[in-house]
Amino acid sequence: MPYPPPSQPYVLPRLHASLACLIQVHHSPHPGLLVASLPSILSTRLGLNAALAAVNAVSPGPVEVHEVQAGWGSPLRVTGLRLKERPARGSRTLAEVSEVTYGAGLWHLAQAAGTT
Repeated sequence: MPYPPPSQPYVLPRLHASLACLIQVHHSPHPGLLVASLPSILSTRLGLNAALAAVNAVSPGPVEVHEVQAGWGSPLRVTGLRLKERPARGSRTLAEVSEVTYGAGLWHLAQAAGTT
């Protein structure tokens, strides 16, 4: 029996939580530099894979993303977004979106993460 795609109220708090995990850099010798570099880090394959690992740790099924373009003040653009079933349930694609744009940027998203 297929599951309906997660609603926005379900996905956004988990995205906020995942961003909060990425921003928790208290073990870093230069946390300010790491946080300031977050848009660039998310825009690389290695950084995107790290973010997806955090997202997938709290999502109901694996999330795949082809590319992210991020900036503190510029829109957050995600292309090739796909939510799949857990492998134990068959790994079917539950939802697929070619492009999503969050117009307010990472700064607004990070501020919103502190209010949920």
